[in-house]
Amino acid sequence: MSFLEKVFHNKKEIVDNRIYVYLAGPLHNSTDIEKWNWRREVVKAFAGNERFVILVPQEMDTKEAAVEQDKQMLEKAHVVLVFYWKKSTGTAMEVYIGWNQKKDVYTVVSPHTKGDWWIEYHSKKVFENLDEAVKHIKYVWG
Repeated sequence: MSFLEKVFHNKKEIVDNRIYVYLAGPLHNSTDIEKWNWRREVVKAFAGNERFVILVPQEMDTKEAAVEQDKQMLEKAHVVLVFYWKKSTGTAMEVYIGWNQKKDVYTVVSPHTKGDWWIEYHSKKVFENLDEAVKHIKYVWG
């Protein structure tokens, strides 16, 4: 049994040696810059490392399609990287679903969201900046 298998033996099975990282964060009532810039930066940070597959939720035409898409991606993920820069019910649900499915949930908070007991309780680790969270994921899962 490999080191990762020993540490994460209760986690979702790792297939083809690839780690799926779901990017959770506010989409609803956010500007395009707020929605996409941080996600683009995370995708760039993992570029060239074929071990990681980044799952980026997309805006959909209906709430049903959006929620079901997100739930399917969360089911596929091993890791949930949350950028909780503003309070968001959908993001809080993604955190809870990830935690409930025994995913590693890593959350980046802002001064406006720091100290949220529910979010922090359901996060394996909380960071104050995105770069540190990405480095941590690469170290633990890479």
